[in-house]
Amino acid sequence: SHADHQSLPRTGELVSRSLGIEEIETRAAQFESCFRALYEVIGDRCRTVNDDAVTVTLHIFARECGEWAATFGDLGPHRAGAPLQVAPAHVGIADVVRRGFERDATGALVLYAITVEIIPPLLIVLRDATQLEGTASGGRLSTRSSDAASFLVATLHRVTDLLRSRSVPSDLENYAAEIRDFFHI
Repeated sequence: SHADHQSLPRTGELVSRSLGIEEIETRAAQFESCFRALYEVIGDRCRTVNDDAVTVTLHIFARECGEWAATFGDLGPHRAGAPLQVAPAHVGIADVVRRGFERDATGALVLYAITVEIIPPLLIVLRDATQLEGTASGGRLSTRSSDAASFLVATLHRVTDLLRSRSVPSDLENYAAEIRDFFHI
């Protein structure tokens, strides 16, 4: 069971209210954890892909995820300098991505997971975080969330263009079903 897969706040949960510093730091830590998980697994495994263009795309994505993890990691006075950790829920996301690497040497399955199953829900909760008001940390979280969402949209465009020039992996349907099962979609 993947009961702990509830990795990000539900849509609308952050909208139209002012949060205290502890809540802001919790939201920032969730984003940090998600980006950290993507950075770690993709950065580690992208060298195993046998398609140079996909390898470069995945490497750039992983590096930028690492930068976003650090950016969210320093929000708020209580978080500054805190060790970067990946939450158990995000370990599950990393496992899904890792299985994509194991099943397809071209990296196309991983690109699929990133563009279809991971980025869209992350964009929704980042959008909600841009609605935060109140403390200076809330403003910084809102600005960083907006900037991270712009990064993810640019990534969607870049990866979609790359995928259009590649053949569909034979295991795509099974992998997609596995991902939907994990996220209970």
